[in-house]
Amino acid sequence: MLRLALPTIIVLVVQTLVGVAETYFVSFLGTAALAGVALVFPVLMLMQMMSYGAIGGGVSSAVARALGETGTTRPRRSRGMRSFLPASSA
Repeated sequence: MLRLALPTIIVLVVQTLVGVAETYFVSFLGTAALAGVALVFPVLMLMQMMSYGAIGGGVSSAVARALGETGTTRPRRSRGMRSFLPASSA
């Protein structure tokens, strides 16, 4: 189970370290800049978590259902949508 969770744990640790580093460097710009980051941060996190959860979970579900069907090209189409959706939302 740890083998499956390890990549996600690594990504979360790296994202946390990047967030701390960004806050450190923004703090040199003053309290107004730090307040601006603090104001925008919850919205940014909400958008990221919704996109990761909705796109990742939705595509995983669609691919799993498509793989359960025999003789269909749906898994390939679902995989294509997995690549298109994040690119279109950026």
